[in-house]
Amino acid sequence: VKSFNEALKAVGCPDALVIGSDLWPCRWGWKGYNHSSEIQEVARRIDERCPNALKIWKTANFLESRYPFYKCVDTNRHLAASLVPEAWYILDAWSITADPHLPKHGPHKVPISMMIGGRHMSPIGVRALSSSVLSLVSKDIKTRSPGALK
Repeated sequence: VKSFNEALKAVGCPDALVIGSDLWPCRWGWKGYNHSSEIQEVARRIDERCPNALKIWKTANFLESRYPFYKCVDTNRHLAASLVPEAWYILDAWSITADPHLPKHGPHKVPISMMIGGRHMSPIGVRALSSSVLSLVSKDIKTRSPGALK
């Protein structure tokens, strides 16, 4: 299995990249893992290899506060906003999937954008995130020269 970096070398750069946080490093508590270092290293490698690609950093999805790694995931979400270079867009999946205007369900009253259990997005959450990605991409297309993105 190739690493992400090896895949970019082999295939070349896409027009747009969406990459970002998830809850697994927090959930498993990997020894020696540093989220800040990972964010900076990934952003540096992608900027070096694909300087012209549209780059979007997606933060982690909303997580119920009852999970022991909730605080870690929320902290990582805020780190991304300060560590990702200015040329990157931040797609804050947390605020989208935790939208207070959405109806709630389940014993923990999670927004309907999340599946009961609180770690996975329901179809409405997927649609909300997809819509946000498309609006970032279309905003970026308007600022580039015609035909810049395939």
